[in-house]
Amino acid sequence: MDSYHEDMLKFAAEWAPYGGGEEHVLPTFGLTAGDYYRRLMRLLETLDARSLPVPLILRLRHQCLERLAATGTEDARHGLVNAGIRASRR
Repeated sequence: MDSYHEDMLKFAAEWAPYGGGEEHVLPTFGLTAGDYYRRLMRLLETLDARSLPVPLILRLRHQCLERLAATGTEDARHGLVNAGIRASRR
């Protein structure tokens, strides 16, 4: 895993207790919130994410799903499908 993705996992772990730190995503990673949450969902499925505690991984996945669902129907479906998860809300 490259340092960019390591930094993303570290950022997500550090900001999880505070709701995610979404306002810092664009200046830190150059990504929109939707792109960040889709990418984070994919990262959480990698072997590298196993260094994080399981409850934290579950919490981060939940945050990603909530934020993707809030960004709009089409964006949420796209993010959930790319993450290998079916959208339960339509």
